[in-house]
Parts: sequence; structure tokens; C-alpha cells
Amino acid sequence: MTAGPPPLISVVLPVHNQAAHIGAIIASYHEVLAQLGQPYEIVLSVNGSSDDSVDVCETLAQTYPEIRVVSDARAGWGLAVKNGLLAARGDLLCYTNCARTSATDLQQLLEMVRRVIRCARLTNRPIH
Repeated sequence: MTAGPPPLISVVLPVHNQAAHIGAIIASYHEVLAQLGQPYEIVLSVNGSSDDSVDVCETLAQTYPEIRVVSDARAGWGLAVKNGLLAARGDLLCYTNCARTSATDLQQLLEMVRRVIRCARLTNRPIH
């Protein structure tokens, strides 16, 4: 991620053997999260993939400055979520998975994030 304001929200996305699909997945998430009008990051947490997922994710990070990549050779969805959350820099954190890419799923994510932002502001929680 390039220098700039810290992200308001970090979305952790565990990645396992998704080299063929992760580009389209990221394009969808980027399009939806950009609607927030707030700084965000997507943390791609690659875990134990036997395909080119790490390389593809690192290439995506060069294309999208909002993407950060962490990887661990050990397999496991739970470990990928943990590593992604530890690497996340946003005030608000969430995680999802690569299977949640339908328009409905992404709109639900967007609405959830908007609700959390509103709640944080209404309760005077310190967010950017």
C-alpha cells in the first residue's frame, strides 16, 4: 500500500489455490469498497497454496495500491485469517472468503461496513 492516510477498514481475504480466480475477485471487491469513499485495504492472506496464488497476489498488489499480501507456507484457513488480521492496519477489521463474490454478498459487505462506520461515529468511537 502506498503512503497516505491509514485505512479506515481492512478486509482480510484468505487465499488458497485461487490463482485462476483471484484477479476477478479483487476487481469485484475493489469496485464495491471504492463506493465507501473512505481509505481501505484488502489483505490477501495466502495460506499453503500449491498453485501460483502468491505470485498472482503480489502482482495484484502492484496494480492496486490498496492490496497488501501476507503468506504462510502452512495450510489452514484459520491461520490465514489470523495472519491477515495481525497484518491489518485499519480501524475496522473484517474477513470474508473467496467464495463470497456474488453481487448480493458484496452489497451485504458494503452495507455492513457502512453500518459499522455509522455506529462508530454515533458512539464517538475514534475512527478516521
